[in-house]
Amino acid sequence: MLHTPSIALSLAVKEVVRMGNQAREDVRLGMEAIQTYDAEKIKYVLEHEPVVDSLEREITDYLTEMSTAQLDTSLSIRHTGLLHAINDIERIGDHGETLAKKARKMFEDEVNFSPEAQEELAQLSEMVLRASGRALEALEKNDKLIAEDAVRLCREVKQYQKVIRKNHITRLNEHVCEPVAGFVMLELLINMKRVSDHSKNIAQLVQGTF
Repeated sequence: MLHTPSIALSLAVKEVVRMGNQAREDVRLGMEAIQTYDAEKIKYVLEHEPVVDSLEREITDYLTEMSTAQLDTSLSIRHTGLLHAINDIERIGDHGETLAKKARKMFEDEVNFSPEAQEELAQLSEMVLRASGRALEALEKNDKLIAEDAVRLCREVKQYQKVIRKNHITRLNEHVCEPVAGFVMLELLINMKRVSDHSKNIAQLVQGTF
């Protein structure tokens, strides 16, 4: 298969997208476990995050072997983009694992968010998953228009994250939220923003602007 670079690369894309979907699933379940504690979801994430790491190693080896083949300019750009993308996807998977562990820690420490904070987190989670999904779709289809939409969604995540941070500080000052919950919330916002940042990187690879 490696003797036919175009086919080999299309197979690599499918594996990269599969890796990305697993990383997104880890993030989704991690956030759901934070919103409503679920030991099974946490267990799933912690058991499947190593799958993302394994796929990263296997795909990297495959693409490295491909680099010895004669690639035309477009295939070479696509090849390099995939190498960068798998690093971003691996980091997204890491954040999914972090979210799951944070959910477990919150349950153990009996940390609870206000209803307003829970609603904002649910909205942010939905926005992050939508952005990462569009970024992967752009990568799979090598579609710059979809990539542009993904970048737009990532910008919206960044803006909304700032709104949540501001709202949460206000709630802390008004003693609506406990200080411990406030610290955890700020950590979660960082995690979610970074998932969005890595998704933006993937989209910009497709655009050729990264």
